[in-house]
Amino acid sequence: DVAWGLGFVYVALITLFISSNFGTVQNLATALTCIWGLRLAIHIGSRNVKKSEDARYQIFRDKWKDSFLPNIYVRIFLLQGALILAISTASVGVIASDEPASKTTYLGFLIWTFGIAFESISDWQLRSFLKKKKVGEIMQSGLWRYSRHPNYFGEITVWVGAGLAAVSLGSHWGLIGPVVISFLILKISGIPPLEKRYKDNPKYQAYKKRTSSLFPLPPKSR
Repeated sequence: DVAWGLGFVYVALITLFISSNFGTVQNLATALTCIWGLRLAIHIGSRNVKKSEDARYQIFRDKWKDSFLPNIYVRIFLLQGALILAISTASVGVIASDEPASKTTYLGFLIWTFGIAFESISDWQLRSFLKKKKVGEIMQSGLWRYSRHPNYFGEITVWVGAGLAAVSLGSHWGLIGPVVISFLILKISGIPPLEKRYKDNPKYQAYKKRTSSLFPLPPKSR
């Protein structure tokens, strides 16, 4: 999980140095990608310090037994690498472009920056809550009052901003990035597992009825 964010940093830096285009737009796109990826890696890494092996990997270890290593390599690490490359089309589309920036490019950068800030604040608020939560409590303050998954909203926003900037520079394939990350979060590995985990929790179900799933909105009246 720590390597997920670092993978995007690696792709961005490699693209910058291969393209040898160190213009303002390219440097800014690389910096934003590195800020996002490094923050995510530090957040996940510090969260998992002193914890045992991820429960998902324990399940895989029991399931695959003697073939654990080749299976984990192909089904997890290679798959994650492919997803990183697919999502990175947005940032790479900006970094590798020689086209002049437009107002739309800078609008993309603003959305990109907003997404990083929104995701960072969401993660910080949740982490602060978890340090002092009581048994059975559900996080529903701060940004979590307006969205059940504000961190995921921030992450999608990051790649929408990057994709918009890429398209404005002629890299229309940069739209692959926001489409892939949105699909992953909305349908596969983001929101669905979390919603399933709390499906029998009355407090969470009450929170669910009045709070938007992703896009921040004023909560419904109780």
